[in-house]
Amino acid sequence: VLDVIRDGSPVQVVINPERKPREFKDQVLKLLGYGKTFLCLVCSFTIALFGKRQDSFRWLSFSFLLYAAGNWSDIPAIGSDLLPILAQILFHSVAFLMFIEFWLKLSSECKIKSPGFWITFKNILIVFIVINTSFDIVTVLWPFFLSDDFVSHISILEDTHLFKRALETSFVFNQVIIFLALFACVWLPLRLLKFVSKASSNQIYWTAATLMGFYFALALSVFMYSFWKIVRLVSGVHLEWIEGLRELLVVVLSPLAPLSVLAFIYVSLSKRLISFSFFINKAVVYGLTALLLLGGYSLFSNQLDAVAQNESDFAKIGLFTGVVVLSFLATYMQDFTEVAIRRFLFVDVDRREDQLRAFVEAMGKELSIDFKSRFCAAIEAFCHGAPVVLFELRDGVWIDGVTGKAATDAQAVVERLNTKAITLEAADLPEASGLRLVVPGFHRGALSCFFCVAESADLPAFRPDEIRMLEGAVQRYVLELKNRELEHAHNQIISSVDYAARIQRAHLPETQQQREGFEAIKVWWEPRDRIGGDIWWMSPIQDDGSYAVVLADCTGHGVPGAMLSVTVVNLLDQIARDYPQAGPSGLLEALDERLRLALNQQAELGDSDDGCDAVAIRVVPRAGSVLFAGAKLGVIYKDGHSIERIAGDNLSLGYRRREIPETGIKQHERSMTKGAVFILYSDGLTDQIGGTSERGISFGHRRIAQAVRPDASAGAVVDAIRRDFLNWQGIRPRRDDVSVLVLEPRST
Repeated sequence: VLDVIRDGSPVQVVINPERKPREFKDQVLKLLGYGKTFLCLVCSFTIALFGKRQDSFRWLSFSFLLYAAGNWSDIPAIGSDLLPILAQILFHSVAFLMFIEFWLKLSSECKIKSPGFWITFKNILIVFIVINTSFDIVTVLWPFFLSDDFVSHISILEDTHLFKRALETSFVFNQVIIFLALFACVWLPLRLLKFVSKASSNQIYWTAATLMGFYFALALSVFMYSFWKIVRLVSGVHLEWIEGLRELLVVVLSPLAPLSVLAFIYVSLSKRLISFSFFINKAVVYGLTALLLLGGYSLFSNQLDAVAQNESDFAKIGLFTGVVVLSFLATYMQDFTEVAIRRFLFVDVDRREDQLRAFVEAMGKELSIDFKSRFCAAIEAFCHGAPVVLFELRDGVWIDGVTGKAATDAQAVVERLNTKAITLEAADLPEASGLRLVVPGFHRGALSCFFCVAESADLPAFRPDEIRMLEGAVQRYVLELKNRELEHAHNQIISSVDYAARIQRAHLPETQQQREGFEAIKVWWEPRDRIGGDIWWMSPIQDDGSYAVVLADCTGHGVPGAMLSVTVVNLLDQIARDYPQAGPSGLLEALDERLRLALNQQAELGDSDDGCDAVAIRVVPRAGSVLFAGAKLGVIYKDGHSIERIAGDNLSLGYRRREIPETGIKQHERSMTKGAVFILYSDGLTDQIGGTSERGISFGHRRIAQAVRPDASAGAVVDAIRRDFLNWQGIRPRRDDVSVLVLEPRST
C-alpha cells in the first residue's frame, strides 16, 4: 500500500505484486506440513482423552502439543514474523526433550532398564536447551532493546569475518546437539522394539514401531545439513551434491512423519489391534490412494483459475464431474489394492489367525514332547502376548498342565464353568481373578481342561469370531490330548502284550528237545492278537525214549487266554514230574483235575468257569506205537498213502462242571512206522469262516486232510495247510488263534 498525492489530494494505491506460481512439490510439502501439525494436535488430545493413563504417555501428549505449537511458521496469518521463530526455537527444543523422557519412562514401565548414559544425556540436553534457547532468544530480541550504534560498543561485531565465523560455529554446534537429540528420539524406540514383546498386536511394540519414523526424516535431514555445514566451515569446500541429496530425501521422506502420527492414533484407538501384515496393507493402500489424490490435485489445480474465469457452465460441470470420478476411482483403487496386496504380497506374514489355524490343523502331526507348552505359546501369540495358563484335571485335582503344580485358586472358576458350560469373559469372572477370558474344554460332557487368558494392558477386546476360534482350538486340543492319552495307553498295552508274548514263547518246547524226539517237526503257531490261548507242550524224554506232546486251546484270546495257557503248561510240567509214564488219557484227566483246582473252580460259587480243549499223544519208540487221546480236538494220522482222522471226545477240561465220564477219556493207539506223520491242530483252523459264499462256511476237517499229500514232508504239509487256509479266509477277519503241529516221530 503506497500513499501518493494525485492532483493535490492524498491517495492510497494498492499494488498486487506478481507472484510466481508455487511448484507442485512445494504445494505438497506445505500440505504435508499442515497435516502433520494438525495430526500432532489430534494425537495430543487423543492421548489425553482416550489414551492410557501411564505417566509416560502424558509426556508424549505434551511433546506432540509443543511440537505442533512450534510449527506456527508453517501456518499463514498467525502472529508476526518474530513469534513463529521464537515458538519454533523454544517449543521444538522442549518437544525433543519430552519425547526422550517419554521413551525412558515407557521403558521403565515395561521393566526394561535404560543405561545410565541416556539419563546423563537427557540432563546434558536440558542444560544445553536452556543455554541455547536463551542465546537464540537474546540474538533475536537484542536489536529491539539496544541503541542504533550498539555495534560500536561490541568489539566482536566490528569484525565482520570474526562475527560470521562465530555465528557459523554456534550454528553448527547447535545443529550437532539437535541431531544427537533427534538420534535419541529414533534410537530409543528402536531399543524398545528389541526388548519389548514382539507379539503382532502388542500396543507398546506398535507404539515404538509407528513413532520411530516421526523424527527419522528430520534427524536424517539435520545430519546431512550439519555435515555439509561442517565440511564447508572447516575446508571451505562447497559440496552442493550433499545439499541436493538432502533436499531430495526431505521430499521423499516428508510423508513419513504424518503417516507415523496417523498410524499411532489408529493403534491407540483401535479395539482390535493390528497385525504386521494388516498394518503394511493399510499403509500401502492409503499411500497409493494418497498418491492418486495428489496426482489428481496436481492435474486439476492448474485448471482451477481458468475454469473460475470461464463463464461456460460446461467447463464447471466438467471439473465437478472430474473430481467426483477421481473420488470414486480413489475408493475403488483402495479396495482393489488392499485385496491385491493381501493376495500376492502378504499371504504368509505374521497373521495371528492363520498361525493358530495352521497349528491346530497340524496338531495330529505334532510329535514333540513339549506339545502342551507349544500349544500354550500358540494361544498366547493369538492373544497378543497376554499370559496364558492351562489347567487340567488329573486324578480329581486341577493342576497346571505345563508345570504340573496344583491349582489352589481354580475352584471358583471351575464351578462357574460347570454351571454355564460356556466361555467366561471378564464380566462373568470374580473381580480379583485378574482374567480376561476362560475357555473350557469338554470331553464327553465333562470339563476336562480350561485355558485362562490373563488381563493385560495390551490385550484388546475379543471379537465373537476370535472367541469361537479359541473355543475350536481348545476343543481340538482336548481331542488331540485324549487321542494321545489313548495312543500312550495303547502303546503301553502293546508293549506289555509283546513282553507277555515273549514270556509265552519261552514256555514253548526248546529246539534241541524237539530235535531229539522227532525225525521231523514243523509248527505253525499264530495267535490272533500277538498273544493267545493256544499252547503246545512236550514232556522230557524218559529213559525208555518215550515222551508226550500236548496241544491245548485255552478259553479266551489275547492276554486272558495266554495267562491260562501258561497255567496249563505249568500244570503239565507238574503232572510230568509226578507221573512220568502217564498215557495221553491219564495226562488229560490229571490236567482236568488240577486246572479246576488252580482256578478255584471246584466250588459252585467260584468266580471263573474256564478251561481248555486239548489233544495229547505219547510216543513209545520201543513198542513201536503212538498213543493219543483228545478232548474236542482230534488228530490226523498219515501212514504212507493212508490218511485217517481220529476225533477226540466231546468234552472239555478244567471247567467247573466236570465233563469226563467215569470211564475216562478214550485212548487210541496206532503203530509207528517209518514216515508216519501225526497232525495236531486247534479249532481256530477248522472254525474259520471263509470261501466264496456270501455267508461263508467253516474251513472244516476235510480241507485239512485234502491238503496232506501222501509223499509230502512235514514242512510241505504245514505250508500246504497254511496256503489253503489263507486263501479260504480271504479278507474275512481271523476268528481264533491257529496252531498246527506236524510230527514225524523218530523210530527205533
